[in-house]
Amino acid sequence: MRQKRIETLLQFLEKDSSDPFLHYALAMEYKGLDDVEKYLEKLWYVYHNFPDYTGNYYHLAGCLAEIGNRIEADRIYQEGIEKCKLLKKDHDLSELQRAYSNFLYED
Repeated sequence: MRQKRIETLLQFLEKDSSDPFLHYALAMEYKGLDDVEKYLEKLWYVYHNFPDYTGNYYHLAGCLAEIGNRIEADRIYQEGIEKCKLLKKDHDLSELQRAYSNFLYED
């Protein structure tokens, strides 16, 4: 089932690669397969190509923290929080702040 969704997302991206949600959705499918390499690769792609896609910061920072890159995770959390404030994305801001607090508490 998951592989079929990946194939479908890849077909959509072949037609239009300018939709950040398609890239993000593909990242989530790779996460579901526990393919950390492809998951992280796709999250970085969204980060670099669609910096205003604020939901991505939560997952990118979380993934970086999980693989032990706490310095980079901290930077991404902070950057994402500032981006959410700038774009007035209150829901994403709230989630990111909560995740960042938990991240800091773990340290």
